[in-house]
Amino acid sequence: MTKWIAGTFRTTDLVLSKGGKLPEAELAYIHTGELAADGSNVVLVTHGYTTGHHFVMPGSLAAEGSWSELVGPGRAIDTDRFFVVSTNALGSCYGSSGPASIDPTTGAAYGDSFPRVTITDTVRLQRVFLESMGVTSLYAIAGPSMGGIQAFQWGVQYPDWTDRLVVAVSGFESPARQGTTERGAFAEKIRAEPGWDGGRPGKGAIVPWLVQLRLHTLREYCMDEALRDQGLSDEDVDARLNELAHQWAEGFHPWSLVSLGQAIGDYGVSDQLSRIKARVLLALCDNDRIFPASRGPELVHQLKAADVNVRFVKIPSRYGHLASGLDWQLWDRELREFLA
Repeated sequence: MTKWIAGTFRTTDLVLSKGGKLPEAELAYIHTGELAADGSNVVLVTHGYTTGHHFVMPGSLAAEGSWSELVGPGRAIDTDRFFVVSTNALGSCYGSSGPASIDPTTGAAYGDSFPRVTITDTVRLQRVFLESMGVTSLYAIAGPSMGGIQAFQWGVQYPDWTDRLVVAVSGFESPARQGTTERGAFAEKIRAEPGWDGGRPGKGAIVPWLVQLRLHTLREYCMDEALRDQGLSDEDVDARLNELAHQWAEGFHPWSLVSLGQAIGDYGVSDQLSRIKARVLLALCDNDRIFPASRGPELVHQLKAADVNVRFVKIPSRYGHLASGLDWQLWDRELREFLA
C-alpha cells in the first residue's frame, strides 16, 4: 500500500498576476516515494477543477477521474521509481489558500473577497514549494482536466524545468463554454443563494444547491454510465449519485467554484506553444463533452507547428471526462512508455 506524506507549504507576500498579493500563501501537498540524490525523478501530479490533490489516493471522489490506479508501486506512475508530489491548487478548499482560508487582515474567512488567482499563480507557487524541497527540475508533470491545464502552463512558464507533460482530458485553451459573461452570472447566482453571507456560508444552508450542481456535473462527466456498468439499477444509480453529491457538497466551498472557474477562464497558452521544450502526451476521450477527442488532430497540428514533440492517444471510453481514471487500462501502456 502506498504511503503518502501530507504537509502544507507556507510563504508570504505571493504576488498575483491579476494584481495584489497574498500576504500568507499556503499550498497543501502529499508526496510518496524516494527523492533521488540528484533530484532527477520528480513527478508532479495535478488535479481537476472540483477535486483536490488526494485524487491519486484510493477512495477519491474525483469527478474528473481518480488516478489511484495509475499512481503507485509498479504502476504507470511508479512510486518505486519516482518521487511523486501532488499539490492542491490556489483557490481550492482542500488545504491551499482559497475562499475558506482566514484573511490575516480581518481574522475572518476570505469568502468572496478572496483575491483573483490564475493558473500562472498556482504554477509559480508550486515552483517555490518544489525549490524549498531542493527540487530543480521535474521528470514529468501529469494531470487530468484542470490538472492538464497546469501541465501546459508549466510547459510555457518554466520550459527548462520539465522533460515531459502528460495532459489528459484537457487542452491548451479554456473550454469555450467558460465565457466571462457566464462566469459572472454564475458568481451572482451563488451570491443569491440562502445562507451565502458574503462567502462565509454557515449551517449548510447552501448545501442543497451544491448537491444539485454536483448531480449535474456527475451526469455531464458520465458518472451515471459508469455506475450502470457496475450493474446498478437506475434507482440505485440515482441513490449513489445523490450520495456522492452530498459528500462533495458538505466539504467543498462554493466560492472555490468561482475562484477556480475564473482561473480556468483566464487560461490560454496557444500563443506560447513554441516555448514548450518538453515532450507531450495528449490523451483525450471519444465521449468527453468538455475536451472531446475529435479535437485531438487539430491540437496535435498546432503543437507540431510550434515544433513540440507530441504524441496523441485516443481513449475509447464511454466515460467521458472520467475516462483517464475509470478506464485507466485503455491508456496505461502509452503512459508507461512515455514515462519510460
